[in-house]
Amino acid sequence: MKRTLAYLLLVFFLCVGTTYGTTIKDDMTFEGPITTKSTATLSGTNTLSGTTTLSGTVTLTAPTLTTPIVGSFYQDAAKSILITVPTSSSGELVTSSGTMTLLNKTLTTPIVGSFYQDAGKTNLISVYGSASGSIVTSSGSETLINKTLTTPIIASFYQDAGKTILVRVNGAASGDIVTSSATQTVINKTLTSPTINTPTITQPAITSMDWTLYVASHDFNGATGTWTLSATEKLAQILYVQRATPDGSLIIAPSEFRKYHVVNASIDMGAGDVTIRKAAGAGVTIGIGRAATVAYMITNATTDYIRLTADASI
Repeated sequence: MKRTLAYLLLVFFLCVGTTYGTTIKDDMTFEGPITTKSTATLSGTNTLSGTTTLSGTVTLTAPTLTTPIVGSFYQDAAKSILITVPTSSSGELVTSSGTMTLLNKTLTTPIVGSFYQDAGKTNLISVYGSASGSIVTSSGSETLINKTLTTPIIASFYQDAGKTILVRVNGAASGDIVTSSATQTVINKTLTSPTINTPTITQPAITSMDWTLYVASHDFNGATGTWTLSATEKLAQILYVQRATPDGSLIIAPSEFRKYHVVNASIDMGAGDVTIRKAAGAGVTIGIGRAATVAYMITNATTDYIRLTADASI
């Protein structure tokens, strides 16, 4: 009786094609166009092979939908979360836990704690989450702040922001970078035309030295006067004097441990000797047309410039 009723319903559907509140629990095959306008429940194994419009409240139990056209669907029973299916291209729905490849997607402010660098999932990259910032790329120009680089390989680097001064790191041997103000020991270096101010040299071994002596000169111009060495002039090795007067031409040198070769080139008529001393000292007097070597010394007898050599004619 039950199956006979189902057959009668099938004949009715095939003839009319419209259902008004029907429950079908047996296995049925519908090959014609079917339209539901009321509540319909299909709980058996049913095959809808024609053009079927389900416009009422339809419950499908364990259905298999082969290539259905679904423009949108609700995620919840209350129909508050509507999911719209994009129709611009073919693809798969993304699930929350499935392993899937996303192509041409824009992720707006995603939270990424870590990610794999390779397809084999052997290189896990953890994102540092304590502060905002940009991910550092291998070839981009980026500024790193408060970073510790452990044993980096740096072949060269720019000294200025404009990238005009390229500094190359000498890779022949290990060592420290020499800074401008640190006290460091420099080994096996060639200094080309260096300017060395007030150096402290301890027991140097100098061979084949090409030494150019610094000469400071002064012309008394035949008048009595005092030549007080300036901060630059006191660095000279030779003090060259012209036209000193017989009534007192003085060279006031600093009270420092220094040695000078004093040349009195005053040979004009009426020329005189020249005396080199510290301020308020006695010092050493060099005669007309003579040269001598003097030095500032502290002895039992005096603290002043003393003679190291006798006067020699020039």
